[in-house]
Order: sequence, then C-alpha cells, then structure tokens
Amino acid sequence: MLRTKIIDKLSTNTDLIGIYDSRCLRMRFNKNRCSKCIDCCPTSAIKIEGGLDINKETCTQCMLCVAECPSGGLEINSFNFYSIISKLRKSSGGTEGGLPPVLACNMQEDIKAHINTFCMGFLSEEHLIALLIFVQAPLQLNLTECKSCKNSFIVDVLKKRLELVETKISPHPIPLPNGERGRVRGKIMLIEDKSDLQYQAIPYDRRGFFSALKKLTMKGAASFLDSAVDQKQMSAYGDKVLPFKRKLLNRVLSVMIENNTKDKESVIARSVSPHLSLRGSQSEPKQSQSEIPRFARNDKEKAARNDKEKGLSNKILANYYFDLVVDDNCDMCFACIGMCPTGALKEPHVSDDEHESINKEHTPLNPPLVRGELKGGMLFNASFCNGCGLCSDFCVQSSISIKHGFSGETPFEEKCVKKENG
Repeated sequence: MLRTKIIDKLSTNTDLIGIYDSRCLRMRFNKNRCSKCIDCCPTSAIKIEGGLDINKETCTQCMLCVAECPSGGLEINSFNFYSIISKLRKSSGGTEGGLPPVLACNMQEDIKAHINTFCMGFLSEEHLIALLIFVQAPLQLNLTECKSCKNSFIVDVLKKRLELVETKISPHPIPLPNGERGRVRGKIMLIEDKSDLQYQAIPYDRRGFFSALKKLTMKGAASFLDSAVDQKQMSAYGDKVLPFKRKLLNRVLSVMIENNTKDKESVIARSVSPHLSLRGSQSEPKQSQSEIPRFARNDKEKAARNDKEKGLSNKILANYYFDLVVDDNCDMCFACIGMCPTGALKEPHVSDDEHESINKEHTPLNPPLVRGELKGGMLFNASFCNGCGLCSDFCVQSSISIKHGFSGETPFEEKCVKKENG
C-alpha cells in the first residue's frame, strides 16, 4: 500500500494548495456571496457549492486563488515565505557588482534564479509590499519563460498588482538602499525578455556547496512527505485563524514602527548625553556639513527617513486595514464574535492585573471581580480584521459597519467598540 502511494505521488501533481472549509466565508455563512477564488480561476477548477473543492485534473497551480482568498480558506501547504525573503536578502550581497537578486518559479527547468518558488500568482499585494520593505534591494522577477507556460496570464496579473500597490502607497516611494528614491516598479522589476535579465550565480566553496545540497535534499524530502497529507484540511468552525497575508502585513508594520521607535530613542539618548560637545549652539559659529559630527548627520538622516516611513505606514493603514463601528441598535447578542473567522472581535475578560488592582477596594455594592470573568461590552482589534464583512452580514440588527481604512493610533491594540450600557 505504501509503495502504491509513493508511485501515485510521483506520477501526479502534489496537493500544493490546502483547503480549509472552516475559513471560507461562504462555508461560514451561506448568505455570503464571496466568489473571488471562482472568479480568478482561469480553468474553472474551483467549486463552492456543497463544499470548497479544487479539481486536480484541471487546476494549473497558478496560485491565483491563494492570493485572492481574503480569509485563508486556500493556502499553500508547508510554505515559509519568510525563508524566501531571508534568502533574497542574502543573495543581494552575494553577486559581484551588487546585481539585484532574482526570484523565479519552478514550473519549468533551467530558469535562472537565486531562489525558485511556486508559480508567482501567489504574490498578493501584501506579499509585494513585504518584498519592497524587507529585501532592501531592487528585485528581479524572472518571467522570461512565462510566454511558453500554461500560466502565461500571470505576467499581466503581476503588472496589475504592482500598479495597484504603487497607486495605494503613492506619493511615498519606497526607499532604496543607496539613498536614492524609486517607485514600486523600480524596486520590483518584472523581467520578460532574457536580454534584460541581470543574473549572476552565487559561487559556493566546497563546504557551502555540500551544506546547500544537504538543505535542498532535506527540503525535498520534507515537501514530499508533507504532500502525502490530504488536500482537505480539517479544522473547527470555532477556530480563529489569521490569514497569512494579514500576518505578513502586520509584520511589515510592526517592524517599521519598531525601527522608528529605536531611531527616536537613539536620537534622544545622544541629545541628553553629558559627553556631547555643545559646539553648534547659538553662541558658536555655524558649522559646515563636514564639521558636524557623523552621528548628528546620521540622526538627521534617520529623522527624515522616519518621517517618510511614517507616511508610508499611514498609506498602508489607509488602504489595507479596516475599522469597525457599532451603533446603538446593537443588542449585544455577540453572534458577530462567533461569526468572525479571525478573532478580530471578542468579549473582554477580567485580566490578572485588573483582578489584583480592583479587588483591593471592593465593597458589598461593588463585588470583587473573578479572574477570567466576562466584563461586558465588545473589543475590536484592527490588526486581526481582514475586512470580509461577515460580522456585518450576519448582524440581525444591522448595527455593524466595516469602514475601509484605519486612522487610529495603532491597529495592534484592542479598542472597545460597544459598552455594556451604550
């Protein structure tokens, strides 16, 4: 039996796409009309009626459905995109002359690339933003073999997605490592002609070669064993799962905010240091650029960069995040909390800190709180919201509305959107 399974796996396409019924919006609420996966599939391989399913015979593994699904109902099995980013960052410094790293698919053999992955239809707008921010160098997407591929339409899809990203984050171009400023399509280059491809293989020494070979062999064995699991993934409808696209964008924002905070703390620390010279004060003649201490010039550059990055993060929040409003008609049935697939909505519970601080002063009229007890009201976390609108669709009172764009202080903190008595 095991031998038969191995032969079957080697002779047919592996199940790269995991199917999660419990995350599908249509499966969670039958009146929901989401059809993004069906609409984008070029071969009509996806069906939803009777359960989310993919026809293996007609699926071309273009991965468009993975990029389009808003709730993570379709995701690539055993795929680590952060590993791709890490390898691209390392590749950007490994070529002579600093040539941009090359990313390509593995749909055809002998495609020149530093990193090969699945058909690049999985690169959603969120993935592209992550590449723009994290790779820290111009990046080439090798599409030179796409014309002869069954998924040749991916080229036009990627062009459109890059245009959308650029439109949404303008007028804040992405910072390039050499200090220049370039727009999105100057940082991620879609290479369709082989003569435009700037590729140079990264040489390995003997130790590096066998190390890479070992990792490749282990990765191949792991992916083969992982593909032996059923394509249909089982999970409970009560489980709250954040789609990878949202996790990825949250990571982008958190890193930008963290870097901005560190730079500000560094500037403040130096400004109050007793070891700094007072040269340059109003009583001193104005310094030339060459006389200004290096750290002072760096601080000015960091401040300017932080302002630009803050503008970029605000654009991301305005175009890729959501806010939620609850009106006075809400009867606090909290069915929306159960319907939400990501856990963006929840009831507040008494925390350990609240239990300790409030119970010190309790009276007979103000009984002590019990740790973990429900407090009433409803909390919303914008970083968990994918804007699917299931909460609004399911609300009998029509009390909930989803607003495109987040303009608060931070999307990572919970806020109360409905109090117990108001």
